[in-house]
Formats: sequence, structure tokens, C-alpha cells
Amino acid sequence: MKIARIVAGALNALCLAVFLLAVSIQVPSLNMWFYRYQFNKNQTYAVLRMDEESLHNVARSLIDYLRGDLDSLHGVRAVVNGQERQFFSGDVNNDEIGHMEDVLELFLIGLLARDIAGWGFLATLAVCILLGRKEAVPQLLALWRGFALFCLTAFAVLGGLIALNFNRAFTIFHEMFFVDNWTFNPRSSLMINMLPNQFFMDIAAFIIIMFVSFLIITVILTTVLRRMLLKNAG
Repeated sequence: MKIARIVAGALNALCLAVFLLAVSIQVPSLNMWFYRYQFNKNQTYAVLRMDEESLHNVARSLIDYLRGDLDSLHGVRAVVNGQERQFFSGDVNNDEIGHMEDVLELFLIGLLARDIAGWGFLATLAVCILLGRKEAVPQLLALWRGFALFCLTAFAVLGGLIALNFNRAFTIFHEMFFVDNWTFNPRSSLMINMLPNQFFMDIAAFIIIMFVSFLIITVILTTVLRRMLLKNAG
């Protein structure tokens, strides 16, 4: 019984960590406010010679696509420099659509992981309580705190490495998850001008800060609650 409760508790803490990480990734990636902020910061309207409405429509289509709500980017059109055209290129030498199909696979895996982790957290929490309510609470608090501290350490190292050389980290990430269709010419690629290097630097920073904030809150809450339990037990 004790071993089963420990295993269920460890799975519960793991599900919590995966859920919080997935949410931290999806909040900036799938919300229009982040794109608007980046467009203003990077002067994307002027760079692409597009008005706000046209660029925002493209961004909304991209978000819908990454959510799985839009079948293809082929039909996304916009007015660029006064002329209507297809925004995302499917050209062999500039295959933005092919690259985004690969990106979509990662996002759908992320959405699935979030949902599985969320339901897994609730299920394993119920199992822990059923196996022993009195013992489950302090054990879960200890496991949540332990996982949070481990993730904090890992992300401190990861964040430091990314900060030292973002371009190298960006390249390694793409070489791990994509084949060869992830480099684009800024002179001809509308997508790379809409989502420049600064966009990805900021989104990486946002994800790390948000996830680390979740972890710090978890450590604080579990520490306070454990002390309260010990005080009441004493």
C-alpha cells in the first residue's frame, strides 16, 4: 500500500510539472496579445508593409492552425505592400508551409500532453487520497516540492545556457526536431519577418519566467502547508 501510494504520488507530481510546462509554452504561443506586443516592439507592420488588420488576421490564422482548428495555411492571404497575395510560401526552396506542418505536430503533441497530464494529475490525486488520506497530504506536498525544486534547478541551468548563446540553442532545438526545412531567407520570407529572431528570444524568456514562477509558487505553498501540518500535528 505504501509503495503504491509513493508511485501514485510521484506520477502525480510529474503530471503537475508537465501540465505547468505545457501551459507556460501555450500561453504566449497561442494568444493574440503576445503577437500584438511583438509586432509593435519589432515594428513588424513597417517591415512587412502591412496594416494592423491584415497582419493580425494572418497571426490569428496561424494561432488557429497551431491549435488544430485550421486545416492548412495554403489559403491564408494578406495585403502586403498594397497587393494581395498568399502569405505563407509552399515553394520548394522556401517551404514555410512544410515547416509549419512539422511545427503543428509538436504543438498537437504538446496539447495532448497537457490534457493527459491534467487528467493524470486528478486521477493520481484521487488514488493517493483513496490509499490513505491522512498520509497522502504530507507525502504529496513533499513530492510536489521536490519536483518543483528539481525543475527549478534544471531550468536555471537551461536558462543560463540559452542566455549565453541563444542562436546556438535555437539551432540545436531545430536540428533535434526538424529535418532541413527550417532556414529561410529574410529577403523573401514573409513568415521569418513576421516572426524574427527577437520574437523567439522573447517567447523563450516568457516561457522560462512563467514556468519558474509556477515552480516558485509551488515551493512556497508546499513549504508553508507542510509547516502548518507539522505544527498542528505537534
